[in-house]
Amino acid sequence: MCECLRIAMLDVPETANQGDSVELSCIYDLDNVTLYSIKWYKNDIEFYRYVPNDWPPGQFLPLPGVSVDLSKSGKQSVYLRNVDLNSTGTYRCEVSAEAPSFQSVEAERDMNVMGPEPPTTESPTTQRTTTVTTTTVTTTTFKSSSVLTIVTISEVLPTEGPKITGGQNRYNVGDVVAINCTSAKSKPAATLRWYINDHLVGSEYQTERSTTLHEDGLETSSLSLKFVAKEKHFINQNMRLKCTASITKDYIMSNEEMFVGGRQQSSTLQINENESREKPIKGAASPKRKGVKL
Repeated sequence: MCECLRIAMLDVPETANQGDSVELSCIYDLDNVTLYSIKWYKNDIEFYRYVPNDWPPGQFLPLPGVSVDLSKSGKQSVYLRNVDLNSTGTYRCEVSAEAPSFQSVEAERDMNVMGPEPPTTESPTTQRTTTVTTTTVTTTTFKSSSVLTIVTISEVLPTEGPKITGGQNRYNVGDVVAINCTSAKSKPAATLRWYINDHLVGSEYQTERSTTLHEDGLETSSLSLKFVAKEKHFINQNMRLKCTASITKDYIMSNEEMFVGGRQQSSTLQINENESREKPIKGAASPKRKGVKL
């Protein structure tokens, strides 16, 4: 009997107007496993969880730009009231199963909240585009008799992949694994994720993330991983720990450490930049990330 927890559909509006109320839906298929929790994140920060065995089962964790209507939220959707510009971001649904499978799956979508339209009578008076390494900065100035608006969009992609530090040369069943992943400087900060033997680490593992803002305006992300090694973590006496860093949907980098017979080996970093990827249509399962082969 197959026990394959999966997300069948994630529905997040691509755009919303300031002041709107929106519903985010996460439809999943348990397929013979028992639901443990549903968790919602905005830019990797949890703001809502639904745990059937808790009371109340639905709980809101305060977060700027997010206001949850608990009376309309539940195990398959979360209802956001009065969204504003701070509500713009990446929304992720994470579904976790109870023992003995402890499976965890996730999917994410971006939502952009639109503010008031600029006056239609204005026209750009100055416009310049400057390219710096992998950075494209576009600045447009709108000028009228009483309003001066400057809109700047910038993105800086890193030139190297994430670095894995910590750990020890050998792990046995029962040992505590404590390891850290740090991204290179970028803007915006990279989103980091851990994988154990190609399985995404779920909420049952202890992780701690942080972001550092540098003087040049760039950011680095850090994500730790800590767990007790069990037999299920070793395949033919091998345990592979992989960290991925994503900046945009088409820019994903990774690094991997493999523990083989008590010796630690590092794989070669592989990067695919700007590889086109299709977004899943409504009702389709969320695709696996592309562009990285290890």
